[in-house]
Amino acid sequence: MHLPPTRPEGAYMATVHLSYLQGQVTLELAVQKPPKVSLTPAPLVWAAPGEAPPELLCLVSHFYPAAGLEVEWELRGPDGSIQEAKGHQWLSALHHHSDGSVSLSGFLQPAPVTSAQHGARYACRVHHPSLPPLGRSAEVTLEVAGRSGPSLEDGIGLFLSAFLLLGLLKVLCWAAVYLSTSKKSKEKKSQ
Repeated sequence: MHLPPTRPEGAYMATVHLSYLQGQVTLELAVQKPPKVSLTPAPLVWAAPGEAPPELLCLVSHFYPAAGLEVEWELRGPDGSIQEAKGHQWLSALHHHSDGSVSLSGFLQPAPVTSAQHGARYACRVHHPSLPPLGRSAEVTLEVAGRSGPSLEDGIGLFLSAFLLLGLLKVLCWAAVYLSTSKKSKEKKSQ
């Protein structure tokens, strides 16, 4: 959607004059564009118990007007409870686009997690005059290391480690056989 230039916003007065009648109407023109909301890293955030997950980035893009935007962070527990996410939060400066819309980024450096928070979801909720009262949100799921079963990456790492260990054992066996056969052949030559 291409926004009209913001200059036409404001109050417009229309007046009609006829010889026997006069009318006047005031119209307010306001342009609004709802923001798009995305959250990274997505879809999962990995952390070990006692460590803080990686920094979360909430991109709030291409909205208008800039006034009235609110960004809040929620932590939705595995039990369904919702609370304000703990950690350091900040917003970037506004980025102005050629169509008149603006974007900004919200950041959250979450507090260290416990193993009980496995499966919790971090959500970035955005409120803006162009959105319904509940706003718009994006979320990621928290996976605490050691709480779920082995992942695909764990399996691949284990397979590669076993494969390398097997290769190392083969090389050592070949070296031992080579050394023992060369030692025996030297003994036969010397006799």
